Formats: sequence, structure tokens, C-alpha cells
Amino acid sequence: MDKYLIIPIAPLKTLTPQTLILLSQLLYIKKAFNEIYPSNAYLSKLLSIDHRTVQRSIKQLVQLKYITLKYKNNNKRYITLTEKSLMMYGLSTKQKQEKSLRTQNNTGLTAFWSMLDNEK
Repeated sequence: MDKYLIIPIAPLKTLTPQTLILLSQLLYIKKAFNEIYPSNAYLSKLLSIDHRTVQRSIKQLVQLKYITLKYKNNNKRYITLTEKSLMMYGLSTKQKQEKSLRTQNNTGLTAFWSMLDNEK
């Protein structure tokens, strides 16, 4: 089976397609490993994106608070996905709780589903 990425459409208003692909790849790596510290060269080769584009994308993701960077162990860069990026991909428990509350309190939606049930 080929590898694939899940890419949400909404962030295309603020992120370039390459940046969104990079963020999706970081999320994929995060699901496989506890800590993520891929080099720009690795990401560039893996995603067939220019090295400079990877640098700009990481800078944009930091500025928009989708990721944070920390340097440890001889300046090795560790990337952390923020709550904002996890919510965008539906992986945050905070978003699921908020969504659950909104759904339970949405009387219009409840009435709509009841109306459909009564038409059967």
C-alpha cells in the first residue's frame, strides 16, 4: 500500500499548498514517533519540495503557531505540533469535546432530524 497524507482544505486560505503538505507530513511522523526531529534535507527529499521552500514553510508554521521548535542535544531541532494544528486535523480532544457540546446544544439540528424521522 502506498503512503498518503490527509490534507484539510480550509487552511489553504492562509497556508501555501507546500506548507500544508509539510504540516501533514509532520503530523504523520508524529503519529509514528513520540518526538519528531526531521531535517530540512530529509523533508525536502521525502516530499519533493525545494530545500528553501521547506525552510520558508517551517518559518510560516512557527509564525502562525501551528508548530513550535526547540533545540536540544547539540542543536538538534525538535518540532512540536501545537493544539491549533491538532485541532485542524481533528486529533485534539479539546475540539472533540467542544464539538460534542455544540451538537448536543443545537436544538435546530435536533428538530431537523426529528422532522426527517417523522416523514418516513
